[in-house]
Amino acid sequence: MMKALEVDRQGHQPKPASSFYSELFNKLDRLGKLMLIVCPYSPIHVAESKGFAKLAGEVANQLSTEGHGIQFEEKFEAIRKLFVHLSYGTAFHEPRTVRDGQVLASLKLWIQGGRSFMSACDPIEVIEGKINAWLPTWYGGADSRLQRGEVAALEVAKTNLAKNFEPVVNRWRDEKTKRYQDWFEEEIAGHGSTLLNAYHQHEPQIKSIQARFGMNRFDYPRNLEANLMMRILETAEDAGFTGEQRMLKAREFLGSEMFRQIPFVRIGSALWAGLAHHVARAGWKHKEKYPSANDVNFISAYLPYCDAMFTENTCAALLKGKPVDQSVPEHRKVFSENTKDAFLKFLDGIESTASPEHRAKVIEVYGNGWIVPSTEILAT
Repeated sequence: MMKALEVDRQGHQPKPASSFYSELFNKLDRLGKLMLIVCPYSPIHVAESKGFAKLAGEVANQLSTEGHGIQFEEKFEAIRKLFVHLSYGTAFHEPRTVRDGQVLASLKLWIQGGRSFMSACDPIEVIEGKINAWLPTWYGGADSRLQRGEVAALEVAKTNLAKNFEPVVNRWRDEKTKRYQDWFEEEIAGHGSTLLNAYHQHEPQIKSIQARFGMNRFDYPRNLEANLMMRILETAEDAGFTGEQRMLKAREFLGSEMFRQIPFVRIGSALWAGLAHHVARAGWKHKEKYPSANDVNFISAYLPYCDAMFTENTCAALLKGKPVDQSVPEHRKVFSENTKDAFLKFLDGIESTASPEHRAKVIEVYGNGWIVPSTEILAT
């Protein structure tokens, strides 16, 4: 979309290879200004955009393009402008924050005797900014400072993930007798064991802080999984479980049917299990086809709160195909380039719901030119 709208240094807008993204921007911008949709950006948008900016700078440098350092800044700023503009002052919380909220809500219900966790998944719970209000004519946006050290750290993390992912894929290929449900159960259990292992690894430091400062409860940002496990133990304690009973209750919860119903846990487990199933059965070999951890975290965290999500083709295919679609009924909300016409039709359907009175009120408040798409956004 950025490439379809960006202008060169002479102020010319190159003709995109496909008109889809120009048309998509026009529809999203118009619907946003009509106050019919909200398109929040997320911390993952920010991180991914910084990675793209780094790539653009490297390519320009390899080609000996003049001002490659400037391009590094400009590419990130262009993408940032775009996703901030379409968000109209709204942003998703961190995926981990969404996960933690779902886990603790489920735990409290489970302790009270509940056996089914059907989260209402109200968008207000996971979005900063107002989603049911008149739009401001000006709003702040994501931090536009581009720290090269931060981008370098992101690149190291990405490299490490790719390195660690390779033996996992090789194991998937070797375990051809496993069924999808086997992979799914393994991923579900992995969520719980990750929390427990992180807590036990950091338990000496946690207890040291408690003893030194006399604080029983505090945030532990050094490790987010250990921090969530601390919240789980505190919730059990608030319910009357003390000493070793806290950990026993926590372990029981992490192995319960209630835990597996948590949207973040269920969707993420289904995606990784679906990928393992396809690698083992179909022998996927091309790394570019594999979803990234960011893809899975984004979908796991935000899909239940969205009326629609446009993602890359592989994740969309996994979600819509068997057997993952049985675990993720929210797959009906997912679109990708392979279903782009259906996505445009979906957006047209939203606009058709606006009454003449609704349109008239928007124009009355904001003026006749308000709903004209801001295609010049990257020229300013």
